[in-house]
Amino acid sequence: MKRVHFLVAATSAVLLAGCVSPPTPPNTTTPWTPPKDALETDVVWKAIRVQKTDFSRTLALAELTDVALQNNPATRKAWNDARAAAYQVEQAEGYFMPTVIGTAGASRNKTTAKPDIFSGTTTQYGPGLQVNYLILNFGGGRSAAVQAALQTVYALDFTFNRTLQEVLVAVETAYYGLISAQAGVAAAESNVKDAATAL
Repeated sequence: MKRVHFLVAATSAVLLAGCVSPPTPPNTTTPWTPPKDALETDVVWKAIRVQKTDFSRTLALAELTDVALQNNPATRKAWNDARAAAYQVEQAEGYFMPTVIGTAGASRNKTTAKPDIFSGTTTQYGPGLQVNYLILNFGGGRSAAVQAALQTVYALDFTFNRTLQEVLVAVETAYYGLISAQAGVAAAESNVKDAATAL
């Protein structure tokens, strides 16, 4: 009798443990409201971004890097890859949420048998409901999927940072290469003047 009570208590404990809800991921349909100070900073940043670059004058290195970061497709692709990976994390966290599947079906059959001319009609219909909910996670496969998605986000964040750095280095290299070429042209013109004077 004690074993029966113990078995009933253990089964009840497992069922009650399944009723405990895990921490739910943030809802993607609910817009996030940033703090007021962050919102003001964002407004200032957007106001700066909408300003048009004046290409009729010589641009400084900082302005050139800003133009490159806004228009380079590599930075845009790296940013979108990082955002897509962040949504993959939310999808992996959804494995812990319950799923409900509802079905409904109906069928009508008519049977005719000869030589007795027996005829019959049957109608079947009915709804169905299926609920799936993870109670015990043996082996940690779903937790591992969430961690793998998180590590992918971290890796793509580093890739995005590296892409920004590569764009900045390319702009700086081209900028100082142009300055060096202009100085070389000025030096060559001075050599031509010196040669003409010597002649």
